[in-house]
Amino acid sequence: MVRDYTLWYRNNVLADNYLTVRFYQNDPLNTVPPPAAGLIAEYANIGPLDYTPLAGGRLILEPDPPLALPPDLWIEVESNSDQVSVPLTATGPSVGTCSGEVYDVTGEFYIPALSEFHILHEIHGVACFEDCNVNDIHDACDIDCGVAGGPCDVPGCGDSEDCNASSVPDECDVAEGTSVDVNGNDVPDECEIYEYAFDDDLDNGETVVLNPGEGSSDPTEEAHVEITNVGGPDNAQVGVSEYAYELHPGAGGYGVFDTTLAIQTTLEDGQFFMTVMIPFEQADLEGADPLSVDLTHYDPSADAWVLAALENTVNSPGHDGTVGDRFAVEGTILPLLSVDLGDYGVFWNTSTLHGFVWANVDHTTDFAAGLELCVCGDINGSGGLVDLNDFASFALCFGVSQPGPNCGAQTFACSDLDGNGQVDLNDFSTFALWFGLQSSHTVPDCGP
Repeated sequence: MVRDYTLWYRNNVLADNYLTVRFYQNDPLNTVPPPAAGLIAEYANIGPLDYTPLAGGRLILEPDPPLALPPDLWIEVESNSDQVSVPLTATGPSVGTCSGEVYDVTGEFYIPALSEFHILHEIHGVACFEDCNVNDIHDACDIDCGVAGGPCDVPGCGDSEDCNASSVPDECDVAEGTSVDVNGNDVPDECEIYEYAFDDDLDNGETVVLNPGEGSSDPTEEAHVEITNVGGPDNAQVGVSEYAYELHPGAGGYGVFDTTLAIQTTLEDGQFFMTVMIPFEQADLEGADPLSVDLTHYDPSADAWVLAALENTVNSPGHDGTVGDRFAVEGTILPLLSVDLGDYGVFWNTSTLHGFVWANVDHTTDFAAGLELCVCGDINGSGGLVDLNDFASFALCFGVSQPGPNCGAQTFACSDLDGNGQVDLNDFSTFALWFGLQSSHTVPDCGP
């Protein structure tokens, strides 16, 4: 790294003072001065120093030709003057800014009067040590405290992760743009792929089941994709990436759970038949009815999650549209799934409190399990204008703070228009604003 270095000094440095400055290559975690063999460059007998009386000044070292110096240095400064008592000061930038300015971070210090060249001060590892998150801790120490009592064993060490083994804290990879972080959690996305499954030889008429987790065959435990090449060429390829987070934060339509499947194939839409199965568990529901969960896919044109079958290329058998029949089943035995394109459903295991959603589709996209977001005022989910039927559903939940026998989980969630956990007069006032209207807003953003 090529840079200029600035040495700050006080106003009691006389005009005929001379300095010698030496740069040594240094291990940033080493507290022992490097050997003379580590000398990189020396500026000998620099001077006389130019300064403004009573104001101090600075000496700028500009290598000519430019000299590439590592970011971690041991800087040694000597003076020929018996007048210099405070040659350097703490004036300067903060540690970690990597400005290329060298300065004393320990504050002022006293050097007795001397009549010959002597070392005035050694500055260790502050020229520009790697501190990407500007917390005054070396990046290596952010990641690992090392041995007890060692140079990295300092307060705050070990608080950062390095999931991609880049030797840089994850939050810095994200901030510096070297890693993508779609969901904004300061974890590089490349670290949040659960698993990946791939088939590179799917011939016409063949079927393959891809299980990214390669563990349980139970779809309430792990995601599965069963795909059949029904009209495409031989040697087709298909891949399934399973992510531990939502790929499209802020998208509307459905509030989706964490697991997302991104499916890619060399087959064109309509050349394959695919059943997508994604698991969910009780913690995902936050009190909602498990039989209300659907399999959704992401529609980039609307920036919204919609029912998975909507983008199928042909209508579902017996239906005037791509969306077929919905099957909601609960119990302890896995159900047999429909084989009709466009059909979809949900199964909830009442014993294990795990379930899965599924859909038969003929297109690829990003898929996730989720609950339809409540449209403001449309309490019964019928669509259209907010009417007396919506009010009747709202009245069943008025005055309660949790779902109950007369107020189901989905009805409660849609009646709690401000999302404060109870259906009260504030919700009634908001409901009245939407009565007779059709809203495109979703709970809890229902205010005027």
